Amino acid sequence: MASNLNKTLSLAAQVGRFGIVGALATLVHVVLFTGIVKGGLASPMVANFVAFVPAFLLSFYSHFSWTFRCTHLTEKKQILLVLCKFLVAALLGLGLNAGWVYLVTDILQTEYYYSNLFFLFVTPAILFVFNKCVVFK
Repeated sequence: MASNLNKTLSLAAQVGRFGIVGALATLVHVVLFTGIVKGGLASPMVANFVAFVPAFLLSFYSHFSWTFRCTHLTEKKQILLVLCKFLVAALLGLGLNAGWVYLVTDILQTEYYYSNLFFLFVTPAILFVFNKCVVFK
């Protein structure tokens, strides 16, 4: 019984860390994106890609070292493989979110902002499982 409770608490803590890292990476992305656009340094599309890079790297490093604690991976080749898998996960998230927008706006023909419910709850849940079971296993 205690073992199951410990596993549940450990998983809950990991989900919490995943959420914190996601929120911080999103904040970095939004702040950089806004600053680049408001500063007239680049168009919104270019600013989005530029802001993605540091947010992605922060997210990867934080998930690698804190959320999933991959201390067993020490070789550069192993870490690079995990980084590539994490990029696939990030692109999966982007694709999922595009799919939610399509579902909400084109199929259900409702307001776009309902997509945010999927962005906030469904995509992160799917990405947590994917990251735990595939990327950082």
